[in-house]
Amino acid sequence: MFNLFCTAAAVAVALSLPAHGEDKKFVKPNNQWAGEIEDVNPKLAGPILIGTSVEMAKYWKDMSGKGNPPDVNFAKEFAVVVFSRGSSVDIKATNTDGVMDVFGFGTKDIVPGMRFVVGAFDREGVKKVNGKELK
Repeated sequence: MFNLFCTAAAVAVALSLPAHGEDKKFVKPNNQWAGEIEDVNPKLAGPILIGTSVEMAKYWKDMSGKGNPPDVNFAKEFAVVVFSRGSSVDIKATNTDGVMDVFGFGTKDIVPGMRFVVGAFDREGVKKVNGKELK
């Protein structure tokens, strides 16, 4: 009888607590670009927050060196780059009251080189990205 009471009490307490992270909202990028880097470059450890076209041009050259950098409207958007040594990587983000966490989600296998994804997100309502003030 005591075990039944303890179990019922534990269930009641668990149901009354808010779910962990329930106010986090998953956010999809407006656009994204992916690529691969032949050599592992320790300077390119992510996620990297990019707020201007000058920064984008610099990182794009460091990452791929090919073609023009992605066309991001930095007046309305910001970009984040995530990296992985796995064979594939995707970009994920959550927003909790204007604080965004952007991270890479990929495979656990290790293959030569690095993969990256650049994601462009709306600036509106975002104050911080991965702990950094959004300027």
